[in-house]
Order: sequence, then structure tokens, then C-alpha cells
Amino acid sequence: RAATSDAPPKRTLHHYGTLIQVDFKLPIGSSGGALVNLRGELVGLTTSLAPLAGYETTAGFAIPVDTTFRQTLEQLKQGRIPAFGFLGVQPEDLTPTERRLVGGGARVVRVVAGTAAARARLTVGDIITHVNSRPVTTKDDLIRQISSLPHDAHVSLAIHRLAPDGSSRQRRTIDVQLDKKPLETWLTAYESAPVPTWRGMRVDEATAIPVALRRQSGAVPDPRGSVGILTVAPDSPAWRAGLRPGVFITHVEGRRVTNVPAFYKMVNEQTGAVTLKVLDGSTGARDVVVPPR
Repeated sequence: RAATSDAPPKRTLHHYGTLIQVDFKLPIGSSGGALVNLRGELVGLTTSLAPLAGYETTAGFAIPVDTTFRQTLEQLKQGRIPAFGFLGVQPEDLTPTERRLVGGGARVVRVVAGTAAARARLTVGDIITHVNSRPVTTKDDLIRQISSLPHDAHVSLAIHRLAPDGSSRQRRTIDVQLDKKPLETWLTAYESAPVPTWRGMRVDEATAIPVALRRQSGAVPDPRGSVGILTVAPDSPAWRAGLRPGVFITHVEGRRVTNVPAFYKMVNEQTGAVTLKVLDGSTGARDVVVPPR
């Protein structure tokens, strides 16, 4: 079929992140090398993504040392696992008709309950055209822009939404505070900086709990607010109370939990046994009493 201006953009390696292309071939095993300019400044880290995607290529690629790179590096230098923004939508590329109508963007085909998108009342069918006034070109571009922002950033989204009668699209601006993106890595993430724990367990934002832990527990976060249990030390008070990774905590002594700082503030105010309301896949909502020792 002949190509037309309505054809969707061809997917390239650049859709997986903004890369620097260099005019020499990088062999497999060259990832992590320094790419410097003529002034001796580090401008990128070489990657073997291109050879793996198609070994017989004449060009090489590098991850640029940009704002996102520097933010991530600073968190690593502090001994912390990098945190990235998360909106909570499944986007799709626009159809040719939609591109002619709005110019560019990504259409929302799913809104995940209990996420930033749900709280901001994004709906299926919304077309996100700008993030903080920066144009969105494709679904990959939307994910890349959101992921480059801090996990608690306040973001302005420009959207097109169908009118109630479906006759036209209305332009709107929605303010959103991003959630924390889950990190799905081959190896267990490790951080050397001290991390808060309470009675042998560590919690994280509900959206940051890895999918594998969610499947293991069968639990679903409460859209009204919750935190997830990330780790539990064996034979700790939390362990003996029956708490396990992947379970979500919605209340501390009857008070709603909305985020990680609020959880630790609530539990650290208590000295004796503490009652938590939790959600797991086997029993649903239940109260768990965690002893002090």
C-alpha cells in the first residue's frame, strides 16, 4: 500500500528513549562506555541496544546526559533507588482522523483505578496533547515525558475530550500530581541509604508495588488511598502478625492512609499494639494487630 501523510510514524529505536546517534558501530558488550565531546565533557553513555535490535548496523547509540540522566544519577549517588513519575493510563497512538483533528497526542484507552489519572478524572477517550505545555507526539512520547518527571510532581495536562453529545471535542487543562512508577528490573533493586521501616516491614506507594508482588498476594490497592507492603523481615512483629509483601494498608487505627510519609507519621505516633486495616487477595479487608515487639 502506498505511503501517505496519514500513515502512523515508523517505530525506531528513538521511540524507546531519546538517544544520541554516532557515526561508528558499537559492538555488543560496549554498553556503559563514555561518549565525550571535543572538550572532553561526558555527553552520553554508550548502549548495545542498537546492535541487539539489529547487529548489522553502521551507527552507534548512546543515552544522553540530559536533565533526566542527571536527576537519576543524583539519586544513585545518594544511595537511593531512582523514582519516576507515573500517571496511570494506558495510551494508544492516534488514528489518522484524530491526528488531522488535534495535530498529535495519545489517546487514553484505560485508566487505572487509584492512580493520579483516576484522581484527576481522566476518562477513556481523552486525547492528551501536551504535558506542561510540551507537545505529545505519540504514546511512547507521553510515557517518556511523564517518566522523566519526579514521582510527586504537579503536572498540567492539555487534553481533548468528547462533548457529552459526542458531536465535537472540547479542549481542557487538567492539573495532576503524579504517582510513583513501579520498577520492573531483572535484578532486585538495592539502595545503600537508610530507608524507613516499622516493626520489620517497609512500605511504598501503592502504584510502586511490583506487579509480581501484586500477583503473588492477589491484592488490589484501594482507590481511595493506601500504601503497599514492599518487604517484611522474617520473625519481625509485622511478620508474626501475618503481614506479607504485596498486601495493601488502608488505615492505621481507623485513620485513612494516603501516602508513605503519612503512614510512617501515623504508626510512629503509636507506642503499643497498632491495628492496621489491610487488603489481600485471600480474605479481602481485615484488621491486623501488630505488637510492639
